[in-house]
Amino acid sequence: MISNEIVQSLVQSTQWLITPIYWVLLIGVLWLAFQAGQTLRDAVYRWRSSVAWNAYMKSLRVSQTTPSKWNEVAYSNLQLWVRQRAADCSDLELVLVEAESWAQRRLSRFQVWIRTGPMFGLIGTLVPLGPALQGLAQSNLDDLSSNLSVAFTTTIIGIGIGAVAYWLFIIQRAWFEKDLIELEFVASRAKQLG
Repeated sequence: MISNEIVQSLVQSTQWLITPIYWVLLIGVLWLAFQAGQTLRDAVYRWRSSVAWNAYMKSLRVSQTTPSKWNEVAYSNLQLWVRQRAADCSDLELVLVEAESWAQRRLSRFQVWIRTGPMFGLIGTLVPLGPALQGLAQSNLDDLSSNLSVAFTTTIIGIGIGAVAYWLFIIQRAWFEKDLIELEFVASRAKQLG
């Protein structure tokens, strides 16, 4: 049987974890709020600016325009990133390989929070349960209720971080995939005509 002193020291030693958990969850909430604002801004900009790009893509499909005009109507973050690195259509194919890597790096930031947000929420749930159970054993309802409120709050925040990060990841991944497919089409059309 484990002695009561050992159990008590283990419970006390895990209590130092709760403050770093609070900070990590706060950083996650703030970072995701910033990213949600940027995504909303990008969505509005994409909605407003995509008319010229869509007209260009339509005319390129029926061969009424040249592929070299893509950089005049580029509007998304990925297209602008590629435009800065591709001098002309002959460079486009090489730069697209780098663009895929750039998009993956941008998306990986969301993947970190998709996985770690709920993990930190779970740790924030389990750490105060020891003192909460002690409070229950000693009939200290104040300790019990304060520790349980910490436990449930960190759970909700952690799951919320994971959910918002996943939602933003899905939106941005769809944008990057669409942009890459269209730029690959421009590159293949330039290769056919060149």
